Amino acid sequence: MERFFEFFPYDGVYPEIYFTSGSTVHQAWEEICLLRHSQQHALGTPVNTMCADTAPLIDQARSYFLTAVGAEWRAGALVYYYSLLNLAKALLGIKGQLTFQNLKGNLIQHGLNMKPQPSSDILDLVFTVHPPRNGSGDPNNVFALLYETITHETWPFSDTINVTLSQFVGYCLDVGKTLASIYQEQPRAITVESLGRCDGTNVWFEMRVPSGFEGDITKVVPLTWAITPSQTADVETKEAWFSAFHVPTFSFENMSVLRCGHRLIGREAYETVKNGLKREITNAFKGQTEVFVFDDGHRWLYVPRIELNGQKMLWHPLLSDYLFAFVLGSVVRYQPFLVIPGTKSYALGESWCRQAPSTALRYFLMRLTIPPVRIKSIA
Repeated sequence: MERFFEFFPYDGVYPEIYFTSGSTVHQAWEEICLLRHSQQHALGTPVNTMCADTAPLIDQARSYFLTAVGAEWRAGALVYYYSLLNLAKALLGIKGQLTFQNLKGNLIQHGLNMKPQPSSDILDLVFTVHPPRNGSGDPNNVFALLYETITHETWPFSDTINVTLSQFVGYCLDVGKTLASIYQEQPRAITVESLGRCDGTNVWFEMRVPSGFEGDITKVVPLTWAITPSQTADVETKEAWFSAFHVPTFSFENMSVLRCGHRLIGREAYETVKNGLKREITNAFKGQTEVFVFDDGHRWLYVPRIELNGQKMLWHPLLSDYLFAFVLGSVVRYQPFLVIPGTKSYALGESWCRQAPSTALRYFLMRLTIPPVRIKSIA
């Protein structure tokens, strides 16, 4: 009987990893641009002709993005948004949310708008999100359609809603330190590791999570959890993690182990109990998981639901980065006095521009490719 088994949430399959000795950004764009030349998907089905039809959008997105990389961040912020906008349109076309005629027409809107406001902090600026479809039911607003494509859930609002960036920024993976030090806010998306174990009598599932974030999972995910602080984790637990993933003992510092499981009735029941536990875990997380896009290993993200206007919704870091790009792009265009050196908005905007666009690009790559692809540098 095996001592441990892995649980990986991305439909149980690791994304492919492409290695590069150069820039991960340039390699990601190479993989996206190659989509137009694909003859068939990995599963053998004919390639969606939209891969070729959306090539101009991808080319424009690439041109914008690489221009922004070399620009001073306050100039690059707006250009990053237009890059992500074009990538979003291409993704919507390839996934069938928009037709080529939709994309060629003039009816496709950003789905977002924001007016100049007196607030001195970009997190407090109010902007509007429009529903994905117009009064006739035709798809016409990019952001809400992107939400549906990323989460596979229907956008729940039939009318416009007003929101602020403060509601979303915690899901941006790259600005956590800035948020904590300047705004005293903790991240929402949590990097975790997981492992299934068996001792011959019990089968259980463990998660290693940063200390302080235990309740974000145990109070929401409907499983019966036991919490073990790092300082009381037993030697056997640490040895199991080292055997499975080469996790050293010192990495348990400032971590906790969450555990849930089932008792075996007999040895012959092991596979049944193990597979049942996997299904139970998958159902309990209900789409609140994502690959940790920087890693080529077993770490993944727990992404808790977000609450907007009384609705609890699935969310994704890419959606937050997209909205951040929109707000920041609007600010540097219309209200540049909000992002001058010495202000919190300046520090946060610079932090986002220096890191987050490449993260958003990697998540777009994973959504555009079948099977999903991750880029890792070997430099």
